[in-house]
Amino acid sequence: MQTVLTYSTVFLVLASAARHVGVWDSPPTGVPSSKVPDGPLLGNGDMGVVLGGSHASLNFFIGLNQFWAIEMITVQDPQEPNYPRVVSVGGVRLDMPSFNNKYGYRAEQDVDEARVRITVNSSDISFMCEAFVAVSTNTLIISLNH
Repeated sequence: MQTVLTYSTVFLVLASAARHVGVWDSPPTGVPSSKVPDGPLLGNGDMGVVLGGSHASLNFFIGLNQFWAIEMITVQDPQEPNYPRVVSVGGVRLDMPSFNNKYGYRAEQDVDEARVRITVNSSDISFMCEAFVAVSTNTLIISLNH
């Protein structure tokens, strides 16, 4: 049996997804991961980025859909077979040692705008970062503000 999606059905699904904003009140702990990461995601269909790190270090892990590998991964269950996965081709790390006190962290993944906004606070200063992947080129754009 084949399912046929109409334009109106696809529009309703996309409109519903666009209203959602993922929120993280603490840095993701499962990034990088051999499975689905628990951090905010960015991408354009070819290039994918996941945010990880800590209060004092924002890490953007970059992968491309052309880079796959089958490798041994340390997992909880040693009986789990090897499987293909996208491998990281690089990353960007922003170190902010003044924010090591873990005063405040918030990351928002805006599905409609395809952007991630991060705010990290210390006792006397706030740091804001906005990131997105360009649609037509494999380029990660990061805007910093304090």
